[in-house]
Amino acid sequence: MPLIYDTLDDDVAEYLKNNKHPPGVRWRRQLTENIGVRALVSRCYEVIGMSKTCVNMRELRDKVAQHYGRRMVQFSLPLPYPPPPNK
Repeated sequence: MPLIYDTLDDDVAEYLKNNKHPPGVRWRRQLTENIGVRALVSRCYEVIGMSKTCVNMRELRDKVAQHYGRRMVQFSLPLPYPPPPNK
């Protein structure tokens, strides 16, 4: 869902943030016709359209970020090597 909700206009995102939903209720059910539904549906169709030109999720994330003026950042997480198998 970050591809959709993280790219919504600031006023819609602010409304969603200030009107937190009760546990178990999804954000889209909290939207009304006047605020957010059209933006949400439009954003879904835009992302679907972009996804048709991508070969993997990384490419889609990059395209969505670029289209909406954001930048994808990837963090590295160093993990220890697993112990060698017992012989």
